[in-house]
Amino acid sequence: MLKPTHGQPWLPFRWFNRGFDKVLSGYTRGVQFRIRRAVIGIALVLVMVAVTVLLFGRLPGGLVPPEDQGYVLASSTLQDAAALNRTEAVRADLSDKLQENPAIADVISFAGFDIIAGGLKTNAGTTFVILKDWSAREGESEDSEAVATQITGLSTEIQEANVVAFNPPPITGMSTTGGFEAYLQNRSGAGPQAIMETAQALTTAANERPELAGVQATLNTGIPRYAADLDREKAMALNVPINEVFATMQATFGGLYVNDFTLLGRNFQVNIQSESAFRDQPDDLAVKSRHMVGWVEFESIGLLCPCFADEFEGGKAF
Repeated sequence: MLKPTHGQPWLPFRWFNRGFDKVLSGYTRGVQFRIRRAVIGIALVLVMVAVTVLLFGRLPGGLVPPEDQGYVLASSTLQDAAALNRTEAVRADLSDKLQENPAIADVISFAGFDIIAGGLKTNAGTTFVILKDWSAREGESEDSEAVATQITGLSTEIQEANVVAFNPPPITGMSTTGGFEAYLQNRSGAGPQAIMETAQALTTAANERPELAGVQATLNTGIPRYAADLDREKAMALNVPINEVFATMQATFGGLYVNDFTLLGRNFQVNIQSESAFRDQPDDLAVKSRHMVGWVEFESIGLLCPCFADEFEGGKAF
């Protein structure tokens, strides 16, 4: 049923109705114009398609286009198991060379951390390179991509390390170097060599795909690390407690908590550890401990073997 009276709507609605009527009238006239002049309409459509194709050709085609965010990341890697003091020397040399670049404002670097693999390594160093303001970097050789290329080129001057620089990802948290990253988890208990072969097969297959480039794994089974394989039966035959064996090894190569003491109203811990000169080599495990059967050399009941282990969601992964 109709209302008895039909008054004017509120002022804001009247403004909207007038604007909508004008837009509708203009759209109607435009359609009528193109219907009468079909050639002009087709030409405009072709121009829009050509502009779209041109823009698609010029825009970056990656997952997320890289951006100049005002800083770049650099990773320096020495040979496997290189000592931390060698990495520190490379870090200092790289920082000095970076300060000579006119596009760089500041350098923050530290040794002992691999930003690509995301782990602590004595042979790796990480550098954060802060660039000058965008207004002070107007040349093509001073944007972040160009600076990263120049930093990577320093590998020819620093013979002891491999230096790689890259733009940070445009979306924070996506990955370290852009693109994406994933973990390959070992759930079958396979050995290091079998996992390495699986990783190589995976990266080879991934690099064959046209949409992927530069796929690589951080796994390296050639790093000389050691694990103690204790002959428990021999230790028990010599009347050596198993926990005493591991405590002696910990006190030799690491640190062992002993007890606490109070001094001037404060509590302090007592920890023991061998001097660095006596825990440099695996042969330094030839320590002795007094037991009921006399002095027992721990190297006679243990065997050192290389190993590797990374953890992800409760399992070994890389």
